[in-house]
Amino acid sequence: MAAGACTGAVDADGFSPLDGSNNGYMVNGTITLSTSYAVGGDTIAASVYGLGRITNMVVMPDVITAGTNAVVLAAIPASGTITKVQAFWSGAATNAVLTEVAANTDLSGYTANVIVFGT
Repeated sequence: MAAGACTGAVDADGFSPLDGSNNGYMVNGTITLSTSYAVGGDTIAASVYGLGRITNMVVMPDVITAGTNAVVLAAIPASGTITKVQAFWSGAATNAVLTEVAANTDLSGYTANVIVFGT
C-alpha cells in the first residue's frame, strides 16, 4: 500500500440509488488506513467504491479492543475524485485532547465501516 493511501471495499449490499436530481448513490463499505499515515489525511479514491466523486462519507469505527487507543476518523470530501480521511487520537494519555495522528504512523490495523455518498 502506498504511503498515505487507504484501501476500501464495497459491502455485499452494494449500491442504493438516492432519490433526488443528482443521480447520487449511497454505498456501504469499509475503509482501512495506510501503513504510513500522511498528516492532513490519508487519501481514498472514489473509484474504490464504484463512484466518480465522493460527496460525503460517514465513518463508523469498528469495535475497539479494551486498552487500545481509539482512532477517530473524519472524512474531508474533495471536489475531485480523491477524498482525504484524517485520523485523530489521544495517544497513551488519559483524558487527553484528541490530536491528529503523527506522520508515518502505521494505522493499517484500523478498519472502519463507512457509508459513502457520491455520484
